Amino acid sequence: MAFCIVDGTTVPVALGGGSLKDHPVGDKHRAFDGTMRSTITDHLREWKVRSAPMLSTAANALYTSLVSLTQPKTCSGDLLGASIACHTTFESKTSVVASSTSAQRWIMEFTLEEAS
Repeated sequence: MAFCIVDGTTVPVALGGGSLKDHPVGDKHRAFDGTMRSTITDHLREWKVRSAPMLSTAANALYTSLVSLTQPKTCSGDLLGASIACHTTFESKTSVVASSTSAQRWIMEFTLEEAS
């Protein structure tokens, strides 16, 4: 299985380019007597992803998929552990040139948020 697939587009993730953050759904606070009061009902995950350098055509295809208004998207791969519905947020597209004779390459950064 590929490491990260977003809406059918395989993303080459940079070494160390994926991180997971947990978002509890609900609140937790301490009562006046110090006991914990919690209304947390679920935990949703968020992944920050940085791609390895990609050729312009692949980077443009990924960009188009990320900014598409159709949400949620199907995301899968070893990074996510399963196929899930996720909302995508485009963060940045950075130009990288290895040498004057090589093709233009781009590093993409984006966020995947678990839909529910």
